[in-house]
Amino acid sequence: MYQIKELFFAAFQNQRRRKKYTRTVFFLMFLSMVICIGVNSIVISIDGSIRNVTDKPLGKLLQIIDNTEDNSMINVLREELGGLDRIGSIGRLIPFLEVTWYDTEDILYSETVNVDVVAYFRGMDEYGMSGKYSDIAYGEVLIPEYLYGLGDYGLYEYTSGSLLIGKEIKISIHNNNNEKDYYHILRIVGTYDNINSDCINKFFFINDLQADEIYTQTNEDIEIDIEKMKELFKEELKKDPNMIDEDNYYTKHYIGVYVKNRSDVKEIQELIDETINQPTFIMQVPDESLLQYFQMILDICRIVVLMLLAVAFASLVITLLTEIKQRNGEIAVYFAMGYSYRGIILMLALEKAIMLFWAGLAAFLFTGAGILGGNYFIQTCLPFYRRTIVLSYDWSMVGSALLVLVVAALVSLFFTAIHIRKFNLADVMKSEWVKM
Repeated sequence: MYQIKELFFAAFQNQRRRKKYTRTVFFLMFLSMVICIGVNSIVISIDGSIRNVTDKPLGKLLQIIDNTEDNSMINVLREELGGLDRIGSIGRLIPFLEVTWYDTEDILYSETVNVDVVAYFRGMDEYGMSGKYSDIAYGEVLIPEYLYGLGDYGLYEYTSGSLLIGKEIKISIHNNNNEKDYYHILRIVGTYDNINSDCINKFFFINDLQADEIYTQTNEDIEIDIEKMKELFKEELKKDPNMIDEDNYYTKHYIGVYVKNRSDVKEIQELIDETINQPTFIMQVPDESLLQYFQMILDICRIVVLMLLAVAFASLVITLLTEIKQRNGEIAVYFAMGYSYRGIILMLALEKAIMLFWAGLAAFLFTGAGILGGNYFIQTCLPFYRRTIVLSYDWSMVGSALLVLVVAALVSLFFTAIHIRKFNLADVMKSEWVKM
């Protein structure tokens, strides 16, 4: 134990005495780890944000066409699939239906604005920001936190939806068949994060039964539109009387099935098809070409990281091996002082271990502070529409970078051991005397 303490103290003193060399090796180790950990942390953060496109709520929401007059189809789905852990909710759904929002002069500096009414589903819970954002009841509405691009507000300014909680709003939908407007009063109960949920700027979520009711109102007096179509295609109908299917002329209802995060959407689609023999459609399909483009960029970044690690490995080995040849006189003195071959090798190993420890600790703290600072800057200083990327620390790269540096130190130590094994104390002392 005493010998280890003595060797550790000697290694520490050597580093303090040879400041230029110590700083060079420390800088190589530190810079290599900072670049590799930093770059790869950014890579996995962007990669995670891109992959989350498919995990956004609308990317996990399945749409099913229901042309039945009753609730038979949705009841079958609830009975057969409602108990599965992978399914969050099964309810009524509507396409993104545009409605007019009235009396918005004091909010958006415009008398009316157009927004999209969407049926609430369970996946919006995790994106809630203020007020009530789950189990939206009939007559309630969940609105975006960032109301931008509406009225006189452009894409770079917004008003907070939280300020409107508790207020009642008036909306109307227009029926193109009978040219009537249907009015509804909704009470704002909460807001959700429409940036990170990727629900653009104007999705207003209401109770699914009320959404189905509003959708039904838009299709009242559909017979008028059917008659118009018959008149428009009367010649074609003479040849094919079944060209217009009055029973399935329009979709009577929609069913929405929300698939929980980390569950396979395709598997649920297959289960639904087996249960009701009806195809399903994802409400928001990610742009595959965009995903592939970003994936290519990320792969290039990973290759750059590997190249940096290789350069760091080679530079460190060369630096350590070059340095040891300049310490022949010092090593000869250690031999003369009675240090054994094993003791000298252990002392050199301790030197490298000390430098590796401090370089690793400094790199860890530096990159950690950089990621925390980067997240703070993104979430507080950047515009609200740029806050979708959350930087995360790449712990796996910490281990990989450390492993590369340890291997580099061990390789240099191996060749150092060979060099010292061939050491001839008399020849070294003679050459050192000549230099003097």
